[in-house]
Amino acid sequence: MCADMQPYNSVEKKGFKHLLSVLCPSFKPPSRKYYSDHKIPQLYEDVKNCIKEKLKGVSYLGLTTDCWTSGNGHPFIGLTAHIINEEWEFENFCLACTSLNIDHNSFNIKNSIKQILYDWDIDESKIAGITTDCGSNILKAVELMSFNNHVPCFGHVLNTGVTNSFSLLPVKFVCPFNNARFILEL
Repeated sequence: MCADMQPYNSVEKKGFKHLLSVLCPSFKPPSRKYYSDHKIPQLYEDVKNCIKEKLKGVSYLGLTTDCWTSGNGHPFIGLTAHIINEEWEFENFCLACTSLNIDHNSFNIKNSIKQILYDWDIDESKIAGITTDCGSNILKAVELMSFNNHVPCFGHVLNTGVTNSFSLLPVKFVCPFNNARFILEL
């Protein structure tokens, strides 16, 4: 279910039940409720504890965060931790991708990030830097958390620059092949 992103009810489908009856006639798979209420939550806790141990063992870590609204108007926040492990390998861990059902002001974003860090037992003194977009609310939230190193997300900055350039009139373009000049009125 987890590896293949299959729904819980896969274990109750006719084809799956038939496959199992052929492969192992004496095996009766647990219900979807068993997976949703017991197996998957236990797996989540096991993985979370493993990640917590890795994060406790590092001297420093970096964070990236973003807030967005889905196409149907539902707000979210994501927070990812980045480390270099003892073997000098880069690892990252999604700490949260969750609903943000509050006003997206800097105070609420700061509190959401602090709560996620608390849930993962992350000592804020280990945070070497944070990468975000350049929204005024997230910039103020980072300032309120007193993180020393803020790095603007290159993708967000590039997108903003390109988007803003299309609002400039006229947009001038020099053809690289014959040095012809074009003025585009957009």
